[in-house]
Amino acid sequence: MGDFRISIDIAHLIPTGAALQGGGQGAFPNLAFAVKTLTEHAHSQWVAYASGAPLPNGRSVSNRTGTYARSIMLRQLGEFEGEVYTELPYARVIEYGAPARDMTQILGRSLKVRISKQGKRYLIIPFRSYGPTSNIGARMPQAIHDWWKGGDRTNSHITSVGWRASGTGAIAFRNQEGGGIRERRGEIVDVTKRNYSYGSKLTKGDIERMGLGKEAVRRFAGMYRFDKPASEGKSGGGHSQFINFRVMMEGSKGWRAPARPGLHIAETVGKQIEPLAEKAFGKAVEADVQALLRIG
Repeated sequence: MGDFRISIDIAHLIPTGAALQGGGQGAFPNLAFAVKTLTEHAHSQWVAYASGAPLPNGRSVSNRTGTYARSIMLRQLGEFEGEVYTELPYARVIEYGAPARDMTQILGRSLKVRISKQGKRYLIIPFRSYGPTSNIGARMPQAIHDWWKGGDRTNSHITSVGWRASGTGAIAFRNQEGGGIRERRGEIVDVTKRNYSYGSKLTKGDIERMGLGKEAVRRFAGMYRFDKPASEGKSGGGHSQFINFRVMMEGSKGWRAPARPGLHIAETVGKQIEPLAEKAFGKAVEADVQALLRIG
């Protein structure tokens, strides 16, 4: 299970725990309804913040794709307990923040590194985008998706797959092949090399003519649409993949992520719910106990 849960604990609100335990199923309907209502409220509030509503301190979730908001789940664990949680791994960063990172450090570890004419290490990194209604990954704007539907757009495809020497110059000490790496004892390690035939490319000008801003240009300019054939043994055609290639160059500042402070959204919702729960649960318990006394 994930690390981000808002659990409603009502034990300290019950006048006598034995009375609750001994009342039987359905003996405290007002309390059960209050738990359900407050759990739903916590879920609704968390989703609202995840969707961009400003927090009490004025901060908000930016660069929203909807994945975080959709990951926030609600469940009833019984009459008197509800839980709101997310299992999205990236939720940890949103909640607690992250230190500054220099992503170019991977250039010192990856066997797939290349060497430029100037002697600098670099990687060509593919970034995949998805349709506007996708529930996974980075979603492209509807205007870009529509652009690719134009009749004169052509697909790119892989023409062949071979090998090239790793830019690290690493020498293999064994004979082994797998995972896009080929090792032959005493020789430079080889890595997979793909050769492409490129079709239409989405340009900066295309995006600007759609009326989209600089962020869309930064993320989607240079996009290709690749054929992906159907898997062997499966009927029907394959589907397209939308790919941008970006170059990570040694010394480039564009791959350095600044420290990111946490938004503490789950913590905020928990603090907001607590006084509401204490008041609502207290009244509910009082009403249910009085009803039981009248029956008794």
